[in-house]
Amino acid sequence: MKKFLLILCSIILFVGCGNIDGSEITSEIQENTTEEPTEEIMDIEQETDVPVEAEIYEDLGNGWVVERQVFTVETTELVTENLAERPVPVWSSEYFQYEVTDTGLNVYKTLNVLGERGELHQKLKVNIETPSNNIRDIVITLDFDGDNYFDIAVRTNIDDKNTYYRYFHYNPDTDYFEEWQELDKLNYFVSPFGNELNVFHKISDFEDETNTYIWENNSLVLVRKEKQYLDDTLIFKDYLEYDESGNETLIKRENLVYDENGNLIFITDVTP
Repeated sequence: MKKFLLILCSIILFVGCGNIDGSEITSEIQENTTEEPTEEIMDIEQETDVPVEAEIYEDLGNGWVVERQVFTVETTELVTENLAERPVPVWSSEYFQYEVTDTGLNVYKTLNVLGERGELHQKLKVNIETPSNNIRDIVITLDFDGDNYFDIAVRTNIDDKNTYYRYFHYNPDTDYFEEWQELDKLNYFVSPFGNELNVFHKISDFEDETNTYIWENNSLVLVRKEKQYLDDTLIFKDYLEYDESGNETLIKRENLVYDENGNLIFITDVTP
């Protein structure tokens, strides 16, 4: 220890003369330090329950401090899971699987998250006039009434203007699909948007309608309509709203001009 103090005094003397940089002194002291603060490190590791970085300072006397860092590491045991035993939750769109038949649609439960099919769960009678090899073209799973369960729209037919659907509501109390006349009467595809349902269909090349509904006591109520139509040689678009009694109010009327290729090129506000 006396030898160490002698060396330290010599270094301080050299610093006073301006011949040695301070950073070199720190480096040399750290390299020549032979005593390891093992007891302090062990104490901190034992008191630390989470994987954090700790700092330890050893006072060597005469104003010199050696800094050391300690890292504690937690290890976790690897847990394996048999995915064949994990069920698909009822609120998932993959809870059921579907198959088109000559009489309609077969519904199967999905056994697990691996997608394995279970036994036949339900048969739905629906006339599918335009089948497809891709079941996703036929069955669309959406929550149409905001109850947080997936219902299904079944495509029945396609023509040169529109696509037609039938609807089945999922009842979580029975775990079965039920016929849904309230949506069936709309005929076309229903697009949920917030608490509204939008239904679009074409009438002719330049005529179409978009109706917007909301649910009230399990019944659909029309609240808005956008109607594009021909009047002689002119094309108009009306924006209509409906009150609780079903009374219609014209909000805006536009005159639409198309070019010879059917592209919209001009719109004029002609609201009366």
